[in-house]
Amino acid sequence: MEGEKSMKVFKKIGALVLAVMMIAVVGVAWAGSAAPTGAALTDGEIGGTTFPTDAPDVQVKSVILKKEITVYNLDEAKVLAPTITYGYAIEPGTAGVNVTDEDTDHATGVGAITAPTKAGVGTPTITASLSWDTSIQLDAGTDGVANTKDIIVDFSSVVFTGAGVYRYKITETPPTSYAGTGVTEGNDNHVRFLDVYVKPSADFAPLSDSKTKYVPGDWEIYGYVCIDDGADGDTAVTPSTVKTNGFVDSNTSETVSTADKYYTYNVTVSKTVKNDSYAAATHQFPITVIFSNGDITGNIKLLTKTTGTVTDFTRADGTPSWSGHADILSDGSIKYIGIPMGTDVEVYETNDLAGTTYTVETTRTNAKTATATDSTVTSGTIAVTAQGSPKAEYQSTKTEFDTTKDQDDDNVHSVAIKNTLVLISPTGIAMRIAPYALILMAGIALLIVAKKRRPAEEE
Repeated sequence: MEGEKSMKVFKKIGALVLAVMMIAVVGVAWAGSAAPTGAALTDGEIGGTTFPTDAPDVQVKSVILKKEITVYNLDEAKVLAPTITYGYAIEPGTAGVNVTDEDTDHATGVGAITAPTKAGVGTPTITASLSWDTSIQLDAGTDGVANTKDIIVDFSSVVFTGAGVYRYKITETPPTSYAGTGVTEGNDNHVRFLDVYVKPSADFAPLSDSKTKYVPGDWEIYGYVCIDDGADGDTAVTPSTVKTNGFVDSNTSETVSTADKYYTYNVTVSKTVKNDSYAAATHQFPITVIFSNGDITGNIKLLTKTTGTVTDFTRADGTPSWSGHADILSDGSIKYIGIPMGTDVEVYETNDLAGTTYTVETTRTNAKTATATDSTVTSGTIAVTAQGSPKAEYQSTKTEFDTTKDQDDDNVHSVAIKNTLVLISPTGIAMRIAPYALILMAGIALLIVAKKRRPAEEE
């Protein structure tokens, strides 16, 4: 008896475990196939025969599309975002566009099914706007890295009018001026079409004396497809039609993203002091960096890597130029990261050690590698009096970088400033030896005259 009881208990436990496993499998299938609460589309489509029609949460009918900005930077993985905003609206799309599925989605002998689209009904809600700003760090890379935000389209309040494929048109409103943001407009248009596949839900209740109209719960979305089809959205859709996850890179043959792009570059400023151990060990020479970009009207902020003290490199909206200030000790450096392409940079040093004079050697690198042979070296002299001479200092140490907007930049940009102390000669040496030099010179002159006169007297 005890053995039989144990066997019954074991069977019950086994059945319970099996049930839990089946529920887990269904849950995984739902998470991978549908997006009731926010799962991303896969290649712009979801659904088909694998869609779990008995999923427990079919009433949450939200489709999530993506908005992408592809970010470029030569050697940094993070940059601060540009200041940019996009708007979104949804409306009924074109009816009567043929949609054909795969014949392998059906039982043998059924073949592919073709159905015309229906114009979207109801009032689905959509994310009204998406924004990036300088408080956000974006992923970046040499070949561009995709950064996305979600555009949520919610159909939970929509009462459909029957089974079928409902087409909606989604329009993106880009910034008035891409140049004002530093972002480069992609090659795609700003319209997408979303086909929503609808059927009666498990809770569907026919109209009766107690029910005079259908409700949202009578319908469920069992699949959806997003396409980029120009402004009209009247091209027939087949299994070979390219799908998209939204306003993202839809380029299948080229390496350059078709999404909006943010091209950035970096400038490293380094400092070395020679022949002056005291200044090298204790003094941080002021370095001024001037950024100029009259096109960008949004705020700009840069990341930095530094061994010195850095201030003032956030620019307010609409300011065409702004200055960054760094106090750099010898063998120190500062790297300005994520400068929008098209922003020009000037670098100059100030010698604020009164009474000292340095020769200045500035090495400007603007090439593919840090050891490039096309680096340019300029030399000058920098000195200050008690009052200083900022203009002269600026001219003798000025270095400039000019970049072109809307272009990728794989160059290393750096400025290496080397100051070598020039020792001044002790004053008064010439005055102390001058009398003796004059006596010596006079003696030599008299000797020459005397020698010339002696032969004349002998004659």
